[in-house]
Amino acid sequence: MTPARQLRDYQHEAIAYLRAAWAAGVNRPPAVLATGLGKTEIFTDPTLLDPFLDAGQRVLDIVHTDELAEQAARKARRNNPGRRVGIVKAEMNQVTAEIIIASRQTLQSKKRRDAIRSVGLIVIDEAHHALRTNTYGKILEHYGCFAADEPGPVIDPHDGPDTYPTRSTPMVAGFTATLARGDKGKLSTVWQAPPGGIFRRDVLFGIRRGYLLDVRAKQVIIPDMDLRKVKVTGGDFSDASMAEELERTFAPETIAKAYLEHAVSERTGQLRKGIAFWPLIDTAYHAAEAFNAAGIPSEVVHGDRTRLSKAERRAVLARLHSGETVVVHSVDALNEGFDEPTVDVAVLASPTLSEPRYQQRGGRVLRPDLTVPPAEREKALLLDCVGAGARHGLRGLIDLSPERMQGVNAQDGDSLLEIDMMLQEIEEQQPEQGGGALDFAEDYHGEISVVEYDPLGRASLWSRTPEGAWFMSAGGVGYVFLVESIAGEPSHYDVVLCSKLSYRRDGVDPWARATDYVDLPLEEALGWAEELAVETGGHGTKSLIGKKSVWRRAEPTEAQKNYATKLGIVPDGLSKGELSERIDNVNAARRIDPLVRRVVEASKA
Repeated sequence: MTPARQLRDYQHEAIAYLRAAWAAGVNRPPAVLATGLGKTEIFTDPTLLDPFLDAGQRVLDIVHTDELAEQAARKARRNNPGRRVGIVKAEMNQVTAEIIIASRQTLQSKKRRDAIRSVGLIVIDEAHHALRTNTYGKILEHYGCFAADEPGPVIDPHDGPDTYPTRSTPMVAGFTATLARGDKGKLSTVWQAPPGGIFRRDVLFGIRRGYLLDVRAKQVIIPDMDLRKVKVTGGDFSDASMAEELERTFAPETIAKAYLEHAVSERTGQLRKGIAFWPLIDTAYHAAEAFNAAGIPSEVVHGDRTRLSKAERRAVLARLHSGETVVVHSVDALNEGFDEPTVDVAVLASPTLSEPRYQQRGGRVLRPDLTVPPAEREKALLLDCVGAGARHGLRGLIDLSPERMQGVNAQDGDSLLEIDMMLQEIEEQQPEQGGGALDFAEDYHGEISVVEYDPLGRASLWSRTPEGAWFMSAGGVGYVFLVESIAGEPSHYDVVLCSKLSYRRDGVDPWARATDYVDLPLEEALGWAEELAVETGGHGTKSLIGKKSVWRRAEPTEAQKNYATKLGIVPDGLSKGELSERIDNVNAARRIDPLVRRVVEASKA
């Protein structure tokens, strides 16, 4: 018998989360894991599937494309060697298998759905596509997944798998890297938030633990490119209009030169492998020609079977894997589910106003190549050629914090996801500082240059005290801040916690303490401090709300104004968020700067 695989801790936690949600009567919980954290490993794991299969029920995994169906089936067979795994798509109709992998397109047909019976669990991969009004909703409706849920027995997540209940209504699990949409479709029409919140493991979580590559980003500015000339239709840039602007400015040739300059491996001295995302197929072919002319072996993949057969597409990706092809130019073909860890450069040459789409593309190059020792792995590289990184980030966290929800009047019965979607709509209508499609475009034109930017958005999370200490709020209980390491190497930092409570008269904060994270380079110290802030303060921390939440644009309350005045802050003309930040800075300075001074003075004694 094949030895059991060793799931990672967070993958076990995801399974326990799903079981607990079902036990609490939440039939359709989603799980959010960044690209590369092994969603397929979770939803094909026997620990999750066996209770249903042992009860004589089938597991139906619904994936978004034919390629994803084949990929999921391979992993399901490997992970469940004693089970019958089948595929239902196109001409394949293996409906008697215990575990069925089916494509969304195929299950549009009621006849194909009718042939799959005795379903106990439905898994939806790329769950952000699922709405009650689209094909996914029809599929779930067909299997009775929206029927009133009967309360089940309470399940301790630590109990064995035999504690699952058997119900007539199938359980549903959704997996996605980005539980958000670029349009105004309400994900809450399908997905339910359990009482304890939605399970999430984001990009930073994966990077800190070595499951994902760290990431750098460079913005390549194309001479004379002006996104004000690009039409916006349906809430996003028009592909045809964007392609025209790329061609007008000879962008493919410029981007090829930038690739030669910036995508060279420090470890091998060779060009790194990459994926380039373009708006139209013809533009992608033109770009491949420009890259080939510059000496970068390139090919194109896309979804038009009349121009590129399935066999040809597989051959292109095989040559990318072998290194014969260095860059593959894609048009809506590799946004989701593509798994090639030898590729660690993403060329973003198709702008989008959709943060989920941006995150999907950037996430394609974060998987580490396990054949390369960890110490030798380079940071993934995003070459942003159309300004997407100036608007979006890779965190992908949905903000459901109480502070953010103060910005709307929620009605009884509204779920957290419904409230979140309301907030997203409000933020799109009232972008900070008048931003939006046109303002975004106006910032993007000028001479060619390459500038660094922060794809993880740390600048919006951290503040500095008057004496220069970096800090962030750990919810309502304290601050996390950095102190330059005295005993360690130069330019290394220690991560420290202190209370938001008043000091004793002797000026000592009894809650202040050093953490285990000491003598670290700045980037590592920032990362661990952010995670510590989340663990200490929960979902109300500044690390989750950032500076774009709706509540921040509201008028300050009278109590907030009075408190600010006592601190010597003039509240006139400030929004609620701006005033809150001024108050936080004053309080933080009173707590943190004296502590830092004492540490420095003690080191000199």
